[in-house]
Amino acid sequence: MKLLFDTIVCTVGMSRVYASLSWVRQSLSSLAVCALLIFGILNSWAPSVYAVTNLVWSDEFNGSSSNVDTTKWGFDLGNSSSIAGSGWGNDEKQTYTSRTNNAYVANGLLHIIALNDQGGGTPYSSARLSTLGLLSMTYGRVEFRAKLPAKGSYWWPALWMLATNYSGGSNVTNHWPQCGEIDVMESMGSTPGDVLGTLHKDSSSSPGTDQATGGQFNFPAGDGTTNFHTYVLSWSSNSITFGVDSNAPYKTITSWSSSIGPFPTPFNHPFYIIMNLAVGGTFFAGDPSVATINAASTFPAEMDIDYVRVYQDVPSLLVTGVSPTGGCMNGGTHITISGSNFLSSATVTIGGVPASSIVFVNTNTLMAVTPPNSAGAMNVAVQMQYISPTGTNTLTGTLTNAFTYAPAPSFGGLSGATPVINAATLTWSAASGTAPITYSVFEATSSGGENYASPILITNGLSVFITPLSLGSNCSTTYYFVVRAVDGCGNNDGNTVEQSVQLLAPGPTFAGLGSATPATEAATLSWSAASGVLPVTYNVFEATTSGAENYASPLLTTNGLSVLIAPLYPGSNSPITYFFVTRAVDGCGNSDTNTVEHSLQPLLDPTKSQVNDGIPNGWKQQYNLNPFDPALAAEDPDGDGMSNLQEYLAGTDPTNSASLLYITSVVAVGQDVLVTWMTGLGRTNALQWTAGAADGSYNTNSFADLFTVTNTASTVTNYLDAGAATNAPARYYRVRLVP
Repeated sequence: MKLLFDTIVCTVGMSRVYASLSWVRQSLSSLAVCALLIFGILNSWAPSVYAVTNLVWSDEFNGSSSNVDTTKWGFDLGNSSSIAGSGWGNDEKQTYTSRTNNAYVANGLLHIIALNDQGGGTPYSSARLSTLGLLSMTYGRVEFRAKLPAKGSYWWPALWMLATNYSGGSNVTNHWPQCGEIDVMESMGSTPGDVLGTLHKDSSSSPGTDQATGGQFNFPAGDGTTNFHTYVLSWSSNSITFGVDSNAPYKTITSWSSSIGPFPTPFNHPFYIIMNLAVGGTFFAGDPSVATINAASTFPAEMDIDYVRVYQDVPSLLVTGVSPTGGCMNGGTHITISGSNFLSSATVTIGGVPASSIVFVNTNTLMAVTPPNSAGAMNVAVQMQYISPTGTNTLTGTLTNAFTYAPAPSFGGLSGATPVINAATLTWSAASGTAPITYSVFEATSSGGENYASPILITNGLSVFITPLSLGSNCSTTYYFVVRAVDGCGNNDGNTVEQSVQLLAPGPTFAGLGSATPATEAATLSWSAASGVLPVTYNVFEATTSGAENYASPLLTTNGLSVLIAPLYPGSNSPITYFFVTRAVDGCGNSDTNTVEHSLQPLLDPTKSQVNDGIPNGWKQQYNLNPFDPALAAEDPDGDGMSNLQEYLAGTDPTNSASLLYITSVVAVGQDVLVTWMTGLGRTNALQWTAGAADGSYNTNSFADLFTVTNTASTVTNYLDAGAATNAPARYYRVRLVP
């Protein structure tokens, strides 16, 4: 059976007559407007082309909510149809509602309840559910498992189907009975031992008149409608059968006529499903009154439905092509499978192994991703699970040798390995196989020790230069190599052809020391990198005489390209020239023999005195005085009567007599001190003091400012309040120029 999804707008309502039976029945139909999802299509296929019967729709009534699933069922409401008239065209006495009082789901069942709770001429309430606008079908199998109500002669339960195109109006094709009706099961409460299955339609000889045809099923003694039974409709393009449970069909109808078209009209277009529990009406002889119904009935009346299942036949499954037809053994190839009659539930196997990422494109096309498999041609099989009335089954369509897994590449392996300084050159011939082909290179220091899970490099060339290679602790290491080809599928050839090379140490190449730059009591040496077996380090040698470096005892060793040598002659009282040579040492311990020498005199620390005379080196060098002269402190270069030490302490220029600055007197005045000093006009002076020891000594570096003053004359007199002079220790004063 082919499935078609379409939309139809329709209203329904009808009346009907059982012409071939002994009673008359009006319709159970309603008025509705619908947007209809249709399963099935009009066609003339014979049942013989169908391979399986597949469950396409069902309601098992297993929901956790008591509410009816409104994605599957709608409700007809009230007591009348605008087309069929009041009492649904049958003078029925119930009003249909959507209340849970009348229809609810519980314990895996749909319960439809008739109640005597309305009053008036239609005192009963009940429910009528349909799939109008939600489901319809053309051909297939419908199963209702239901239990009908007891204790009421005028219960009228029905499980049936109505044509979706019925709308009344001027188009006779859409009238009832021309449009058709299928009663899968209906029963009278007065005859619980039998049920009816009926087709309603007109005939070519009696247009517009119901020519009902059907049959009756009689339950064996002790059984009946008040027990659960499965009521079955099997409907094809040339046959309709009615059955109960697993019994043989009790009625098969294979021919009929219609005023609106040739056989099998009108049962060749979509019908939808209806379930209802009516009370009274013209279905019963004499159209019983409310009083008659009440006297013969015990309310509430209940019809329980366990499930409703819709099956449709599907044509035979065929697989006709696969594209592409080949791929990799590790899988991952995206393939398109062509054929016919695929279902969305289809699965795919390649060589018996499940494929992944199955995509249902349409009934003729599937897409999938191939699984890993061994090399060679494989069958491509499409499987579709379907649920038939007898259980879950699988339908398979197979295309033989439809997909071929490519074999691993063919490769002769590594053909040559040539040693180079700290390196090796490997070569090989091209492999054949699925493009693109690359080559993985593996290395070991023992034969057979290659780690094939971790190549040292991958290349698409036919040779490679491997560097750097370490000579190892004995500087004479043998390396082993294997090269494997890897195809475009990621498969490698698996060869173990091994080649080896042995490396020897060449010794480092080094240009020697590049520069030597003096620093404060230090020197900065620098050079360019050496080449050779790694790791390369550098030995630094020092001497105070050119060529006197002791190459057996380096001053230091470094792996950098520069170094700071410190300290150099701290506190020395004579200038020293230092000589340096640097040599490179490779990873094997081999040293170059260069004698490139650089010399320098380190810079003096300006804060120190090389001769410990109290005058810093920087002050002496400021005035071009020799910091290494031990007699310099007592000398008076400018002849102003002040020694260099006095000039330093006074803050004056020792080479300029105009910078005169000295204290002329320090006199105690009571508890104050009068300090008088000489200085140049307009100079700013700072008067400083420091504490003295009992022995008259003092620290020249501990003077602190008392105040500053700018002189306006050549003699400046200032008073200093020293506090309790008689209790104060000895104090020493000095004056300095403020820059």
